[in-house]
Formats: sequence, structure tokens, C-alpha cells
Amino acid sequence: VCVFEDIDAIIKEYGDAELLQILDGNAQIDKVVNLASTNYPERLDRRIIARPRRFDRLIKIDPPDAALREAFFARKLPALPPADLARWVAASDGLPFAGLTELVISVECLGHELEAAARTLRELDRHTPSSDQFGGADGTPLPESNHRPA
Repeated sequence: VCVFEDIDAIIKEYGDAELLQILDGNAQIDKVVNLASTNYPERLDRRIIARPRRFDRLIKIDPPDAALREAFFARKLPALPPADLARWVAASDGLPFAGLTELVISVECLGHELEAAARTLRELDRHTPSSDQFGGADGTPLPESNHRPA
């Protein structure tokens, strides 16, 4: 398994020529699964994400639902009484997993108030570039045939 974390940053720093050689050129590695992550799929050139066998699936990871948030907080904060756990779950609605971790740090380590910290994290999340459309660097959406669900 080859993992390209923040592939957009890798390409920005080093270019894509070597990456393309690894994926399907002279330096291709056999019997391997390639995984890549990015918070900005719209920054990726179509030849990286729209060509079969380079990356066959694009999977958008949505924020965790209430049951997952409850399990997360119950594990991270095992001493929380049920009423407080419910408050954490409600306050964190819509936050991504990274936001849940930041919420724990903000409240438990830095002493911020739960709802205020959650509002701040939600506001920060709103200011990130939109990744609702998976498209190429030119902003055009991928053809449906190349945009298969998991």
C-alpha cells in the first residue's frame, strides 16, 4: 500500500512527473494499492484523478453523524456523565473528525466553553475552500463515469 497524504501539496512541492511515473510509467510498482488524500480535490489536475487505474475511486468523507460523535467523545472523555455527553454530541454537529479532536483540546486542555469552541471551529470550517465538486484544476467537474462511489 502506497499512501500519498495531502497529494495536492506533494504535487505543488515536487510536480507530478515523478508521481505519474510511479502510478503508470516506467517506474510503475506492481501489486500495490495507491491511496491518496486531500482536503482540496478541486486542485488536482484531471489527469491525476480522471484516468482509470491511477485512482479508481473518489470518496468524500462527510462529518460524522451523532452516533459516531457519541462513540468518539465517550472514548476520549470516559468520565463524562450522559447529560454532558449528549451536550457534546449536540454542540459538535457538522464538525469533521479533526474538529472533534480540536474541540476536546479547546475545552479540556485550554478551558474554553464547549458551545463557543464549537462555534469557532464551525466558523473556521466554513472558511475553507469548497470541495463539494470533485473537479480538475480548471474547476470542471469530473465525468460521472470516473466519479464512482465507494
